[in-house]
Amino acid sequence: MPKPFLSIGIIFKNEIRCLERCLKSLAPLREAVPCELVMADTGSDDGSREIAEKYADIIFDFHWINDFAAARNAVMDRCSGRWYLTMDADEWLDEDVKELSTFLRSNNRKDLDVCTVVIRNYAEADNFEEYNDFLTIRMLRMSTKIRYEGAVHELWRGPEDGFVNKTLSHTILHHDGYVGLNDESGKAKRRRNQELLEAQLEQDPENVRLLLQYIESSRPDPQHVDYIRRGVAAVEEKKEGWQAFGPAVFRYAVLAARDNDLPEGDEWTARAMELFPDSFYSRIDIAFLAFINCWEKKRFA
Repeated sequence: MPKPFLSIGIIFKNEIRCLERCLKSLAPLREAVPCELVMADTGSDDGSREIAEKYADIIFDFHWINDFAAARNAVMDRCSGRWYLTMDADEWLDEDVKELSTFLRSNNRKDLDVCTVVIRNYAEADNFEEYNDFLTIRMLRMSTKIRYEGAVHELWRGPEDGFVNKTLSHTILHHDGYVGLNDESGKAKRRRNQELLEAQLEQDPENVRLLLQYIESSRPDPQHVDYIRRGVAAVEEKKEGWQAFGPAVFRYAVLAARDNDLPEGDEWTARAMELFPDSFYSRIDIAFLAFINCWEKKRFA
């Protein structure tokens, strides 16, 4: 096997529903570019391990220690590619890999640190007509030696002056892992994430990124509004991460105010526009929610 240009890393546990779909989707990329697939099993007992063994170049057991970053870093440490692509088992790579394979074969990649790709989230099972897209960093040049941080909602933290980034706008990872997350079937997954975040917040209670992640993990739950108020207060006090994550905190705040008829709705809307006037969260999401709120309450003046 030639030295891979790309290492693809996946951690998994009991993903029999979707794992083979994910691994089969990698075939066009693996045919176009020398790749290796490195996988960590964090405790499967549903047959997922046997499926993974049919596709992986390297597979190993990782004892789960309530730390997603640790598991992903263990995968990265076993990779030998020039670039690293991280995927989840409930994702699958779009069949059009031309943009990605062309990038990996080009000389332009040598001056870059990371690549941003499209994550396409589906809200309903087997309904691929309705979705929302967002851009996120999923590929890293291995020579940066950057590793993951964060027990949950883990991320690559770059240098202070930021990553040198390339956006691959036609490279799509489809994702259906949010289907059911906000109803009873997703309660166990939400609680797992909340417990990991609570442990981090005990050490850093005013970290806006962690508060936002808790807000995202608790929308149907009783404590959701309490954490929104904590998040808004931390942004107002300009605590760590307030500029980067504040717009999203206010988006959830305005949405929660509308859903729960909270008295702070107008105040949160005004503060979002004041603090983050150029954010697309303020200009699109919050502005739209404010319009709907006025329309429903017949406040036309």
